[in-house]
Amino acid sequence: MRWLKNKFEKTCASNCPLGSQSCFSSGISLLPAFSYLSRAGEGSLLMKVSGLTLLRKTAIGIFYEKDGFLNDPVSGLRFSAEVALTLFRCPLTRCLRIALTTISEKVIAYLSFEKIKWESEEAESLRNDLKCESKAYSESCVSGCRSWLDDWSEEKPIRRNHYDQASIVKAIRASQQIKVTLNKSGIQLRSSFCPRLIDLDDEILRIAEASQRTVVFADMSRTRIHGAGQLVEISPAVA
Repeated sequence: MRWLKNKFEKTCASNCPLGSQSCFSSGISLLPAFSYLSRAGEGSLLMKVSGLTLLRKTAIGIFYEKDGFLNDPVSGLRFSAEVALTLFRCPLTRCLRIALTTISEKVIAYLSFEKIKWESEEAESLRNDLKCESKAYSESCVSGCRSWLDDWSEEKPIRRNHYDQASIVKAIRASQQIKVTLNKSGIQLRSSFCPRLIDLDDEILRIAEASQRTVVFADMSRTRIHGAGQLVEISPAVA
């Protein structure tokens, strides 16, 4: 595997905060790329829109096409637009991290494989399978590693709405299922879970299942939270 190490040992910029490791772009189309990622095991999937964050532990499944979307029944990802993949070393954990970006390199979501270290043979093999090419360092990719889950300063701002905090918290505590839907630049992420951990900090709701494999941060003034009884749904407010 030494030849792989040599191939991917380029430096993309002298001022790169990641040190001597490059950023890489996948050189193959989306479906075969995600087919390789489905073999990488479980990771963390993170997606943010203004006022709403979803973080969940998940593997990547086998995508299928339906109604103009590429759908993954395992992770909850749906694609209706072309997405680029940028691979880089997470500056905090040194693991393999992948930014899902628009063609113009606006970050849509992140996949982190905490069990795959950037310098490992497994990561090198994956970069080879994806026919990766070295690319210039992108601040937009790395910046997401440094922000809090309830930091939406880099997202498109939306108008704040009025809400009844007591009613929302009561409905969530009484529910048996939370459905969360995020849409951003042609990507949709859906997740359903049973809320067991609920925390409130001013306008910010933190909701998680008992295992904390799925965690949601929601600004009640910038999200749409509705439902009663068994089911509560959370989605971004209309801009």
